Amino acid sequence: MTTKQYLKEFEDFLTQQEYENNNSLTSDYETEQREWLAKIDEFYNLIQEFIGDYLEQGKITQEWKNIQLQEDHFGEYEVQQLMLKIGKKRLIFKPIGRFLIGFNRGRIDLSSDVGTVRFVLLPEDLESPQITDFNHSFNPSNAKWCWKIATSPPKVSYLELTEQSFFEALMEVVNA
Repeated sequence: MTTKQYLKEFEDFLTQQEYENNNSLTSDYETEQREWLAKIDEFYNLIQEFIGDYLEQGKITQEWKNIQLQEDHFGEYEVQQLMLKIGKKRLIFKPIGRFLIGFNRGRIDLSSDVGTVRFVLLPEDLESPQITDFNHSFNPSNAKWCWKIATSPPKVSYLELTEQSFFEALMEVVNA
């Protein structure tokens, strides 16, 4: 009886996955998860700085909600989602995940009924998507990571997250 090549490849894949699961560097992922959660907190602290005066004046109200995310390396875990109310407008900051395609180390979306803005954790000097050979020209451990705003496709660029860029993004999602 001949073994079907595609089944052999699939069984090899299963064996490899089982090996990786049994020999995974759990402590590395635990450290990485703690770092990701700290970066989410760092993001929210920055947002609180930007809107603090408006919160004190009652022009913006906020509500925090714990939500569950699911990622292959972290499993299911809890993060905070921030909802801002400005008049009748509702804006939601929702962490999307740490393990995403590309250079980023995580993403948080700001969404409303009108649109969405993506905040991504990227190397400080990255201004647009790059195609790079990670084995030779990029070392993530040497990168200084910071939150940036990703512009909409097709011509994506990354803007520094400043007070001005934040309020411009906020206005974009409320369509003012």
